[in-house]
Amino acid sequence: MAVQVPEANSGTSFFYGLLNDESFTLSICFLLFVPLLLLWSWRPRAAGIAFTFIGSFVLLAAAALSRYYLTTKTLLGADLFGYSLTDIRTTVGSSTSFGFTDLLPLLLLLLFLIALWQARKKSWQLPAAVAVIFLITGLASTFRYNAFAAKSNTPAGMLSLSKAAWFVSANLSARNQPASLHHFEGYPLLHTDNSTDALTPYLNTGTEKPNFVFLIVEGLGRDFTGPFAQYGGFTPFLDSLSQQGLYWSNFLSSAGRSFAGLPSILGSLPYGENGFNELGQRMPDHQSLISLLKENGYRTSFFYGGNANFDKQDVFLEKEGIDFILDENKFGPGYSRNFGSKYSWGYADADLYRRSLALLCDKHEQPLLNVYFTLSTHEPFALPNEALYEQKIAARLAQFPAADKERYQPYKDVWKSLLYSDESIRSFLAAYSQRSDYANTIFVITGDHRLIPVPEQNALSRFHVPMLIYSPLIKQPKVFPALSSHLDIVPSLVQWLRHDTALHFPAQVHWMGKGLDTAQTFNKAYEMPFMRSKNVLDDWISGEYFLSGNELYRIGQNLQVEAVDDNTLRARLTEKLDSFRQVNRYVCNQDKLLKPGAAASSAKSVVAFSAAEQKAIDSLSGGFTQPDSLFAKARRLAFAGAYEAARLLCRRVLVESPNYHDVRVLYGRTYAWDKKYAQAAPAFAEVVRRNPGYEDAYLAWIDAETWAGKKDSALLLAQKGLAALPESVSLQEKKKKLLAKQ
Repeated sequence: MAVQVPEANSGTSFFYGLLNDESFTLSICFLLFVPLLLLWSWRPRAAGIAFTFIGSFVLLAAAALSRYYLTTKTLLGADLFGYSLTDIRTTVGSSTSFGFTDLLPLLLLLLFLIALWQARKKSWQLPAAVAVIFLITGLASTFRYNAFAAKSNTPAGMLSLSKAAWFVSANLSARNQPASLHHFEGYPLLHTDNSTDALTPYLNTGTEKPNFVFLIVEGLGRDFTGPFAQYGGFTPFLDSLSQQGLYWSNFLSSAGRSFAGLPSILGSLPYGENGFNELGQRMPDHQSLISLLKENGYRTSFFYGGNANFDKQDVFLEKEGIDFILDENKFGPGYSRNFGSKYSWGYADADLYRRSLALLCDKHEQPLLNVYFTLSTHEPFALPNEALYEQKIAARLAQFPAADKERYQPYKDVWKSLLYSDESIRSFLAAYSQRSDYANTIFVITGDHRLIPVPEQNALSRFHVPMLIYSPLIKQPKVFPALSSHLDIVPSLVQWLRHDTALHFPAQVHWMGKGLDTAQTFNKAYEMPFMRSKNVLDDWISGEYFLSGNELYRIGQNLQVEAVDDNTLRARLTEKLDSFRQVNRYVCNQDKLLKPGAAASSAKSVVAFSAAEQKAIDSLSGGFTQPDSLFAKARRLAFAGAYEAARLLCRRVLVESPNYHDVRVLYGRTYAWDKKYAQAAPAFAEVVRRNPGYEDAYLAWIDAETWAGKKDSALLLAQKGLAALPESVSLQEKKKKLLAKQ
């Protein structure tokens, strides 16, 4: 099939992007020209160093932002500050490395500026000439930037923009937004649950409570799977499965990144300022499928191959009262996360499924809700048995026409990861079908968003994902072309479950979705907002129209779009989006999703600190809020003997990062150093519970028990640690010393 590469790859757009980057850099230099000129008249050498440093920094930042766009097809703005430093390191570590060609155009400009500066003769003519050049270029760049900003939401427009100018503009706009434009009262999202019961005609109701298995597949966009997929052919199992279940072909994620996956799919929740999870312990009281099913006797589990604290997933899950979290800390021997020289986000999909099945007994006394979030279809697409999949993809591409093969070839790593993920799901479902509870299990399979490196057809493609319900309980397979989204999954499941008299759900809900649509035609009344990235809430669908930034489109078959020039309609949709922004801010910041007492007990908010403690935290933190910065400060305080202050900062970090084990170990050690051994032990025990293979927790716990005079207890801990970490030299030495003292 023919695959169209978007207009954004045109040489003209790329050329304009380089011009805008250079113009923005010159504009920055122009703004700094007067202070640099004054410094030059006093200390010429210092001025030259400052000029070179500032120019280099701006140019390298522009290059980095350009590479970010070329990799993610998204402009980086205020959403950068929605991530912790740990999350940023993880994301950057997985991204494509920079090449010399990325920096060459900007380095040439830098060399020109340095040469111009070094050619000065301590006369006023050269600085004055440069000032005139900077002034003209700065004004020209402003006009040029504004000319392309109007089309910034098109691929060509985004490529043409100065990414550095966009970054600065987006952050200034975010900081200058008014705190509130409307006055709200009450609970604007709370309503009687009248969601569409779409599933009863298609699903049988068994005599027992059904089990649920959610497979949230990283980056699984509709472009890659299902009928008439643009880049189809690499998910044959999912393609066949779409014909055996209930399949929504025009389905949408609520965001263009993973951060909204769990809150939207499991809770139909609003977005907050930077994503619902980022609210942390400030999350308003709310309902979710996890908390509601727990109230009805379900055992709930989350299975993830990476660090569950990424995007604060663990904070959200623990808020729901999740019973068990498997992440990279609990895999143990027999599983590997290292695949050649590539960085890995975590354990591969097949290992994730295999580990989960080893943990799940065949027949549990409780009904189950098991949620999986996969990683293998994420850049850098690191896989086990990569040579095998290299051969498989080569064989598939060899069957393509020459023109198509040329378009597919640059993304062969993507196709390998899709094929691997598809085969992993096949094996997982085959293994699950051998369980005694399989006949009463419902599988919900969707993507969190469309994966990024492959060019998108249009502004809506990032949100277009498959949605499949597969189960032995299905009466007959069906494909639904009607528009639905992640926000509609929980409302429909809850309505279907209401028919089971053994299950009880609240009459009032805060769902943003109205339920899955099973109509056979494209629905004209569907409305929802999208969060393209953290802090970027600029997209809105209203029936057959899609507003993306300043651009308005009409949605056609298979979610193709065409530009529409209708200022009246654009203004109306913009007003709706603005109204939602205000509601979203109000309900999340003011705890106005549910009335007091209406939330499931597992989702109740926790007041972590008293007013006095919060004041002390503000004073101790020095304005820093990132977990890594607070941990570093806590360590310095602890080593200085300020144990109470160190523990306070540790508690502050653990509220937002409950699986930051180094912090919890330090928290326990401060008690041990303070000779409060009984209070130290629970901290170490909690780390071991969360991560049975965490060496430092055993070592710290053994020290505390030894100092408390409990040598027998310390020896038992050493033996327990060695059972989990048989090759630990430190634990072997601890055991040897303890035995010598007996």
